[in-house]
Amino acid sequence: VAEAVSDCAMRETDIAARYADDQFALLLPGTDAGGAQKVADRLQRKVTELAQQTLPAITINIGVAAILPEQHDDHAKLLKASEQALQEAKTSRNMS
Repeated sequence: VAEAVSDCAMRETDIAARYADDQFALLLPGTDAGGAQKVADRLQRKVTELAQQTLPAITINIGVAAILPEQHDDHAKLLKASEQALQEAKTSRNMS
């Protein structure tokens, strides 16, 4: 999964990192929410392909958050928004 996340960091400015034990962050400077969603979709496809090759199956939850350039100094706001988006993704998956 870490390799799939890293593969989605395609530009020199993109940063893939482990955030917690089983969580990763993909920072995409200069990318709006729509662009970030496209990257998230690409990551989902990569992990789905990986899951088809492994046992037990791998699943992921993806949350997407974006801030405007003038808000770049508010890292705490971005972190909170990304954690909320991840929680919403987990809740949505559990309700399916």
